[in-house]
Amino acid sequence: MAEGAVTIIGCGPGSAAYVTGAARAAAADADVLIGSPRLLDLFPRGPARRVESRGDVEAVLREIDAAPSARVVVLVSGDVGLSSLAGPLLRRLDRGRCRLVAGVSSVQVAFARLGLEWSGARIVSAHGRPAGEPEQALAGCSSAAILCGTREAVEWAARAAASLEGTHAAFLCQDLTLPTERIDRLTAAELASAAEKASSLSIVVLAPNQQLTITNEQP
Repeated sequence: MAEGAVTIIGCGPGSAAYVTGAARAAAADADVLIGSPRLLDLFPRGPARRVESRGDVEAVLREIDAAPSARVVVLVSGDVGLSSLAGPLLRRLDRGRCRLVAGVSSVQVAFARLGLEWSGARIVSAHGRPAGEPEQALAGCSSAAILCGTREAVEWAARAAASLEGTHAAFLCQDLTLPTERIDRLTAAELASAAEKASSLSIVVLAPNQQLTITNEQP
């Protein structure tokens, strides 16, 4: 990694087992490692200075500006191209000094756990901002993945599930790849009731009605 370079790493859905070799190699080459405590804990301690950040774009940019010649690595959850801090950072930084390292997304894991293809899925982020009316956001989709993380987001997903309940099944996927992983097939009403206690690492999958066997077992 060249001096002054900024590398943004996708760290996967949660488990250290899902952090790629490319991500580990890039992190090991850093002078400054920026990320949430959960993401920093995925990497062994080394000579790099560690900076805790909880998704504050301005704080991350200040750290980058304070070390203009350092090799800076920014850790983001999931994949860099999906509802990620990478987007806002790239809009503010010189792209010539930036490199992205792809990661495994929770969407990939959720569909894999359910044994479903996701190439045609509609991906909607209901986390942190209004996602519009479910009927409009999901119009014409064959399947959908709704990125949650808050009670309001899961409630929005429950409204989406209600709008498709005649044709689609809803799955609440929590803490994917972690020891506390849980996947439940729920009605729209059950999903709404689960919103209050849903994990902050939640995704709701809406898939065409079919018989699926959910074991909640990780490979």
